[in-house]
Amino acid sequence: MKKNYLPSLAIITPCLNEEAIIESSVQTLLDTLQNLSTKNLIDINSSKLLVVDDGSSDNSWNILKKLHNAESKIHCIKLSRNFGHQNALLSGILNSNEDLVITIDIDLRMILML
Repeated sequence: MKKNYLPSLAIITPCLNEEAIIESSVQTLLDTLQNLSTKNLIDINSSKLLVVDDGSSDNSWNILKKLHNAESKIHCIKLSRNFGHQNALLSGILNSNEDLVITIDIDLRMILML
């Protein structure tokens, strides 16, 4: 590993009919990428946010396209129908080539299983 090497990071989040929260969640995740970059933990230039639309029937996809057009760090995948949470995550993982990959639901809630 190079002495000053910083890893790239992909944050992958599936969504299904989440038009009400997509914009605020995406902004929070972009802020997180920036914060990690400011702390010299990741290479911001090669990191991204990847949102997988799991067959939404609301306006989610149109919102995602608008966000992608405004910010190059946002990448989007639209599945042709609802394939389920795990398949949406897998689609995102298979479409990333960053050094590190983390997943989180678009509502930004983390579940702790004991």
